[in-house]
Amino acid sequence: MNMKALRFIQVMVNMESLTKLEELWLGRNRIKVVNLCGLRCIKKISLQSNQLTSMKGFEDCVALEELYLSHNGISKMEGLSALVNLRVLDVSNNKLTSVDDIQSLTKLEDLWLNDNQIEILEAITEAVEGSKANSFPGFSM
Repeated sequence: MNMKALRFIQVMVNMESLTKLEELWLGRNRIKVVNLCGLRCIKKISLQSNQLTSMKGFEDCVALEELYLSHNGISKMEGLSALVNLRVLDVSNNKLTSVDDIQSLTKLEDLWLNDNQIEILEAITEAVEGSKANSFPGFSM
């Protein structure tokens, strides 16, 4: 396969007209910045294996239930507090050093944090306090 012939998405543009979009799967591209233009109906987003360094851009996606951001370069969890319907959050294989901004995610059931740079495990327990994630079978301290 000639790798030069492959095309990758680098920028998210013209999303504002997709007001009824419920799922968006854009994994294995070269997207660096999230620009969802207030897609309030979207329930699932996968941006795995891109070039994201920030979690900003999801704040208006209030119906979001599943967010997959593994294999990026994200170093800080932010912009999640408005995503109160979030059940699944995958931020594995990033550059996270702490778990932040998830205290209001009371519907969170699955939280994937493996292969990051989080050194203090007790901080994870405090961060998921009040969410369903602290009682699901895959989470233990």
